[in-house]
Amino acid sequence: MVPVLFIVILFPLVFLTLVASAGVGNFRRIRRAAFVRRISFVVRRNLPLASSMFVSSVGEPAGMRQPLRGLSRLLELGLPLSDAIATVWPSCPRVDRSMLRAAEQSGTLPDAIAIIDAKYQRDFELRVNDDQQSFVIPSITFVVLLFCITFAGIFIIPKFVVIFDDFSTANPTVMREIFMTGFTTGVMPSTWYGFLFHGFIAFIVALAALRVLMFLFGGALRRTEFYNNIADSIRWAIPLFRRAAKAEACVATLPTIRIATAAGWPLVQAIDLAATVKTNLIWRQRLQDWANAIRRGTETIAAGKAAGLPDMLLRYLAVGIRDADLEAPLYAAEQYFSLLLERQRRIVRLTLSICATIVSGALVGGICVAVIVSLVQVLDTTSLQWWQI
Repeated sequence: MVPVLFIVILFPLVFLTLVASAGVGNFRRIRRAAFVRRISFVVRRNLPLASSMFVSSVGEPAGMRQPLRGLSRLLELGLPLSDAIATVWPSCPRVDRSMLRAAEQSGTLPDAIAIIDAKYQRDFELRVNDDQQSFVIPSITFVVLLFCITFAGIFIIPKFVVIFDDFSTANPTVMREIFMTGFTTGVMPSTWYGFLFHGFIAFIVALAALRVLMFLFGGALRRTEFYNNIADSIRWAIPLFRRAAKAEACVATLPTIRIATAAGWPLVQAIDLAATVKTNLIWRQRLQDWANAIRRGTETIAAGKAAGLPDMLLRYLAVGIRDADLEAPLYAAEQYFSLLLERQRRIVRLTLSICATIVSGALVGGICVAVIVSLVQVLDTTSLQWWQI
């Protein structure tokens, strides 16, 4: 009748798995951001690298102490910082190592490490906010909804069923569609609002299960080109997500172009390096098309327009080309797209939060309507029975 088995057994397991997935992911981001933050602190204050890394490891947990001491030993042996980081942190993105190597060659290492540090800090902070907005708050709403269903199904609806049976009266359609049908009871709803109500619940359960599957197998899926093509195409096709995807891609790739050009790399090679950053595949293809057009002799701004780059980015680049200094305009473009990304994230979170609130309100309202209709039906039946007597 009521999905008590689902509420008591299945949902707690799904909920705990989601909490664990968010916690493990955030723990990894904390360690990565803390590791980069310690390196950034030492580099930006021009402290001795080897000895400072060893001092920074004192008092740290084993998971942080060992990489820092390993980095200290490698620096004492004379390895460059980029190679030492690649050795103690094998999963470090290649583009970050390339940025550090280019910065070491050009003498802009503090700037490069500050950019990488800010990127990982921003990634952690945004992920925490996304977990709160897209997971914690809707989960609490869903828990309240399931509690209402459980309470009504266990303590209220059975009493109504007994009363209707005593009066030899059929159960109200609303009550039957809400509490006595659904995918957990094996009985299909027979009305549109029954399908809508249980369809919403099934949709929420499917989203929770998808979140669990993405936590378990998301890493392997993201390494496949087929999944990335589908996911990036969907993000690029939906207007609500397109501007956020473009801004996120710009924020991820512009620092690489800026550091590489400041290190003396030609713009084409800097664009090629930025095209290897792990970001939206469509954006990476546009960067590659931009670089290929420049190699064919097309003017830089015209090549960018043909490749589909944002107009604001091209305006900043035009200023840099005119002044023969790309660093300041590219930095201004980074700040612009960073603010745009945060704005678009807020819009997306607000839109999803409003939709979740409307859906939850509709579900809770359906429960209240079913209970009220059943109560009115009981009163009407009782009044009719007494009137006949």
